[in-house]
Amino acid sequence: MSEASLPKLRIEFSDDSKLFPLNLNQLESTLLKILMDHDRTEGLLSVAFVDDDRIREVHRDFLGKDSATDCISFLLDEEGDDDFGFEGEAESEVNDSPFGEVIVSLDTAKREAEARGLEPADEAALYAIHGTLHLVGYDDLTDEAEPLMREKEREYMGVYRGE
Repeated sequence: MSEASLPKLRIEFSDDSKLFPLNLNQLESTLLKILMDHDRTEGLLSVAFVDDDRIREVHRDFLGKDSATDCISFLLDEEGDDDFGFEGEAESEVNDSPFGEVIVSLDTAKREAEARGLEPADEAALYAIHGTLHLVGYDDLTDEAEPLMREKEREYMGVYRGE
Protein backbone atom coordinates (compact mmCIF):
# COMPACT_ATOMS: atom_id res chain seq x y z
CA MET A 1 0.00 0.00 0.00
CA SER A 2 1.35 3.37 -0.92
CA GLU A 3 0.96 6.41 1.26
CA ALA A 4 -0.74 8.17 -1.65
CA SER A 5 -3.60 5.67 -1.49
CA LEU A 6 -4.03 6.21 2.26
CA PRO A 7 -3.82 9.97 2.76
CA LYS A 8 -6.34 10.18 5.59
CA LEU A 9 -5.76 6.92 7.44
CA ARG A 10 -3.07 6.53 10.05
CA ILE A 11 -2.05 4.08 12.76
CA GLU A 12 0.00 5.05 15.79
CA PHE A 13 1.68 2.52 18.04
CA SER A 14 2.93 2.92 21.58
CA ASP A 15 4.74 0.32 23.65
CA ASP A 16 5.01 1.15 27.33
CA SER A 17 6.15 -2.34 28.34
CA LYS A 18 9.02 -3.03 25.88
CA LEU A 19 8.67 -6.70 26.90
CA PHE A 20 9.73 -8.12 23.51
CA PRO A 21 10.31 -6.82 19.96
CA LEU A 22 7.26 -6.29 17.79
CA ASN A 23 6.96 -6.45 13.99
CA LEU A 24 5.29 -3.04 13.69
CA ASN A 25 5.78 -2.61 9.94
CA GLN A 26 4.05 -5.92 9.23
CA LEU A 27 1.36 -5.16 11.78
CA GLU A 28 0.72 -1.68 10.40
CA SER A 29 0.28 -3.05 6.87
CA THR A 30 -2.11 -5.70 8.14
CA LEU A 31 -4.23 -3.32 10.21
CA LEU A 32 -4.39 -0.87 7.30
CA LYS A 33 -5.64 -3.71 5.09
CA ILE A 34 -8.35 -4.59 7.61
CA LEU A 35 -9.47 -0.97 7.72
CA MET A 36 -9.39 -0.50 3.95
CA ASP A 37 -11.20 -3.82 3.37
CA HIS A 38 -13.99 -2.49 5.59
CA ASP A 39 -14.23 0.96 4.00
CA ARG A 40 -12.48 2.82 6.82
CA THR A 41 -10.37 5.32 4.88
CA GLU A 42 -9.99 8.20 7.31
CA GLY A 43 -8.91 8.75 10.88
CA LEU A 44 -6.41 7.60 13.42
CA LEU A 45 -6.22 4.15 14.99
CA SER A 46 -4.17 4.05 18.17
CA VAL A 47 -2.67 0.72 19.24
CA ALA A 48 -1.11 0.62 22.72
CA PHE A 49 0.98 -2.29 23.96
CA VAL A 50 0.89 -2.44 27.76
CA ASP A 51 1.54 -4.84 30.64
CA ASP A 52 -1.07 -6.85 32.56
CA ASP A 53 -1.29 -4.26 35.35
CA ARG A 54 -2.23 -1.49 32.94
CA ILE A 55 -4.76 -3.50 30.93
CA ARG A 56 -6.32 -4.72 34.19
CA GLU A 57 -6.70 -1.10 35.29
CA VAL A 58 -8.40 -0.15 32.00
CA HIS A 59 -10.56 -3.27 32.10
CA ARG A 60 -11.68 -2.43 35.65
CA ASP A 61 -12.11 1.33 35.25
CA PHE A 62 -13.91 1.35 31.91
CA LEU A 63 -15.57 -2.06 31.62
CA GLY A 64 -16.14 -2.97 35.28
CA LYS A 65 -14.09 -6.19 35.16
CA ASP A 66 -11.21 -6.42 37.63
CA SER A 67 -8.98 -8.74 35.62
CA ALA A 68 -6.26 -8.66 33.02
CA THR A 69 -7.28 -9.58 29.48
CA ASP A 70 -5.58 -9.97 26.11
CA CYS A 71 -6.96 -6.89 24.37
CA ILE A 72 -9.56 -4.18 24.69
CA SER A 73 -10.86 -1.97 21.89
CA PHE A 74 -12.73 1.30 22.03
CA LEU A 75 -14.63 2.71 19.06
CA LEU A 76 -14.59 6.50 19.27
CA ASP A 77 -17.32 8.83 18.05
CA GLU A 78 -16.90 11.53 15.41
CA GLU A 79 -15.32 13.97 17.86
CA GLY A 80 -12.77 11.41 19.01
CA ASP A 81 -14.50 10.71 22.33
CA ASP A 82 -15.51 7.24 23.40
CA ASP A 83 -18.14 6.08 25.84
CA PHE A 84 -15.49 5.42 28.47
CA GLY A 85 -14.11 8.90 29.12
CA PHE A 86 -11.12 8.93 26.76
CA GLU A 87 -10.87 12.10 24.74
CA GLY A 88 -9.08 12.12 21.43
CA GLU A 89 -7.48 14.90 19.45
CA ALA A 90 -6.65 15.09 15.78
CA GLU A 91 -2.88 14.85 15.48
CA SER A 92 -2.34 14.97 11.74
CA GLU A 93 -3.13 17.70 9.27
CA VAL A 94 -4.54 15.09 6.87
CA ASN A 95 -6.50 13.23 9.51
CA ASP A 96 -10.02 13.92 10.70
CA SER A 97 -9.85 12.51 14.20
CA PRO A 98 -9.15 9.34 16.15
CA PHE A 99 -11.79 6.68 15.53
CA GLY A 100 -10.50 3.80 17.60
CA GLU A 101 -8.11 2.52 20.22
CA VAL A 102 -6.82 -1.01 20.71
CA ILE A 103 -4.98 -1.90 23.91
CA VAL A 104 -2.94 -5.13 23.91
CA SER A 105 -1.35 -6.87 26.90
CA LEU A 106 2.16 -8.03 26.04
CA ASP A 107 2.36 -9.97 29.32
CA THR A 108 -0.64 -12.03 28.24
CA ALA A 109 0.73 -12.40 24.70
CA LYS A 110 4.06 -13.67 26.02
CA ARG A 111 2.43 -16.11 28.44
CA GLU A 112 0.00 -17.50 25.85
CA ALA A 113 2.68 -17.72 23.14
CA GLU A 114 5.00 -19.68 25.43
CA ALA A 115 2.18 -22.06 26.40
CA ARG A 116 1.34 -22.71 22.74
CA GLY A 117 4.87 -22.68 21.31
CA LEU A 118 4.37 -19.49 19.31
CA GLU A 119 6.33 -16.29 18.88
CA PRO A 120 5.16 -13.59 21.33
CA ALA A 121 5.15 -10.94 18.56
CA ASP A 122 2.74 -13.11 16.54
CA GLU A 123 0.42 -13.53 19.53
CA ALA A 124 0.47 -9.76 20.13
CA ALA A 125 -0.30 -9.21 16.44
CA LEU A 126 -3.28 -11.58 16.75
CA TYR A 127 -4.62 -9.49 19.64
CA ALA A 128 -4.19 -6.24 17.68
CA ILE A 129 -5.93 -7.81 14.68
CA HIS A 130 -8.72 -9.09 16.92
CA GLY A 131 -9.26 -5.65 18.47
CA THR A 132 -9.26 -3.97 15.06
CA LEU A 133 -11.80 -6.48 13.77
CA HIS A 134 -14.05 -5.49 16.67
CA LEU A 135 -13.74 -1.85 15.56
CA VAL A 136 -14.94 -2.67 12.04
CA GLY A 137 -17.95 -4.63 13.29
CA TYR A 138 -16.96 -8.24 14.03
CA ASP A 139 -17.81 -9.88 17.33
CA ASP A 140 -17.11 -13.16 19.07
CA LEU A 141 -19.51 -12.99 21.98
CA THR A 142 -22.14 -15.30 20.52
CA ASP A 143 -21.93 -18.82 19.11
CA GLU A 144 -23.26 -17.47 15.81
CA ALA A 145 -20.73 -14.63 15.47
CA GLU A 146 -17.59 -16.36 16.75
CA PRO A 147 -16.80 -18.54 13.67
CA LEU A 148 -16.70 -15.52 11.38
CA MET A 149 -14.43 -13.64 13.79
CA ARG A 150 -12.04 -16.63 13.92
CA GLU A 151 -12.09 -16.92 10.11
CA LYS A 152 -11.18 -13.23 9.77
CA GLU A 153 -8.42 -13.58 12.39
CA ARG A 154 -6.90 -16.45 10.36
CA GLU A 155 -7.23 -14.48 7.13
CA TYR A 156 -5.48 -11.40 8.48
CA MET A 157 -2.83 -13.39 10.36
CA GLY A 158 -2.03 -14.83 6.94
CA VAL A 159 -1.62 -11.28 5.64
CA TYR A 160 0.59 -10.45 8.63
CA ARG A 161 2.79 -13.50 7.92
CA GLY A 162 2.96 -12.69 4.19
CA GLU A 163 1.06 -15.80 3.13
